Amino acid sequence: EVQVEDCNDSECSVASWSTTVVLEARGDCPDDFSGWFKTFPLEDYTQIYEVGPPGRLVSVSDFKGHGYFRVPDWQNVIDVRLPIDGTLYAGSKTHFSGRDAAWVPELNYGLRFRTPCEGIWISFAHILQLSPSIEAIFDEFPAQDSSETLWVEPIEMSEGDVIGTAIGYALTGNAMVDFGVHDEFGRVRTVEHERGFGIHLTAACMYDFFSAEIAAYLRSKEFT
Repeated sequence: EVQVEDCNDSECSVASWSTTVVLEARGDCPDDFSGWFKTFPLEDYTQIYEVGPPGRLVSVSDFKGHGYFRVPDWQNVIDVRLPIDGTLYAGSKTHFSGRDAAWVPELNYGLRFRTPCEGIWISFAHILQLSPSIEAIFDEFPAQDSSETLWVEPIEMSEGDVIGTAIGYALTGNAMVDFGVHDEFGRVRTVEHERGFGIHLTAACMYDFFSAEIAAYLRSKEFT
């Protein structure tokens, strides 16, 4: 809606004009996002024994839009791959101090990738070891005490490219990685919760972006 005000001394008149705008995403967008991702982020999805659902509360009030995958303890050394062509544009480099003073801080990385379809992007977190080419980019940043977003020069990558070689926390053997799919245009259902905020509210149900077989398996391992 546009309003134009024309004033002559103290006398003003207003003209208004309005129209309906429909957002149309640029790029390679499918009519149906089901099965859009042909490559799974981990080497063998059947290793996953616990899946954190997108849109959940951790403790009483810590809302998470993204989900996570957990494989057996001490299986931290595992390749993490892009499920679709993507552009790395942001990330994080965080020292996680743990729950008590005895915990030795470990360095974890987060990554964000735009997909070929405008408005759809992918997030990873708790990557313990980055692939060499990506690690070189984040070497330029100091480690943070929080998961503050670090903006990087966009880098084009391809489906199946290895972005990390270890996940989770090596000192405790907790082998997990956060994974989220986000839709800023709301073409797929995104999370809704009174405690949701910011980018968490763009998080979509990640299961159906994979094949029906993988989606069913992930749902069967969901940790409620």
